[in-house]
Amino acid sequence: MTRPSATAAGPPPHPSALAGAAAGVLAAAVAMGVGQLVAGLTVAQGSPVLAVGQAAIDLTPLPVKDFAISTFGANDKNALLAGILVVLAAFAAVVGIFAVRRLALGLAGLAVFACIGLAAALTRPTATAAYAIPTLVGAVVGAFALTRLVRAAHGLDSRPSRPAEIKPPASELAPPDLPEAAPASAFTYLPNPDDRGVSRGPARRRFLTTSGVAVVTAAAGALVGRELITRHNVSAARASLRFPKPAVAAPRCRPAPT
Repeated sequence: MTRPSATAAGPPPHPSALAGAAAGVLAAAVAMGVGQLVAGLTVAQGSPVLAVGQAAIDLTPLPVKDFAISTFGANDKNALLAGILVVLAAFAAVVGIFAVRRLALGLAGLAVFACIGLAAALTRPTATAAYAIPTLVGAVVGAFALTRLVRAAHGLDSRPSRPAEIKPPASELAPPDLPEAAPASAFTYLPNPDDRGVSRGPARRRFLTTSGVAVVTAAAGALVGRELITRHNVSAARASLRFPKPAVAAPRCRPAPT
């Protein structure tokens, strides 16, 4: 006598590319925001955003610089930085799409992202080992954010699996003097059409909540870090300000007659 056994359902579907791209962009934003904050607390010149921007400006060909100056005027550096951020966002979106399929690929892409920031920071003319601290801390926090976002994105596709086809196992060999047994039939389980499956509401709220925390973290880190870096630069400029000694001493002012 044989017992039917159900075949395993197919592999769970991957989250959509849009969810992966959003996870990658948000993780990169968290990494840059935290890096900016740490730079404001430690070494202002070690900010990954400023370091990558300055390195890109230094490596930009002269015709491109002339075009930016003639087109954007005094805002040429801001335009170049905006273009760099767009390229980084596109790279982060691709990293996120790979991350929702395999987290190790996303973390490897984030490591490449961190190496670019380290190379830009450590190649500054006055760079020291402390310049690497903002990028390293930002990369660690960004990896944590990417892991949380990817896990939340996987819950978005918690839909019911395909119906499993139930087939009987192969029957044992019958003795030659017994008649051949009739082949057992197979049947497919049909789900209830009124069953809507697992609700995606909690998973969607979890992803939105995680994304909101990432946005707040990135924005707060960027704004506070920018304020700290600005104050640091102003204080450094004031400390380095020295008035030259006069070549000829001015005569003393005579007291006013009473």
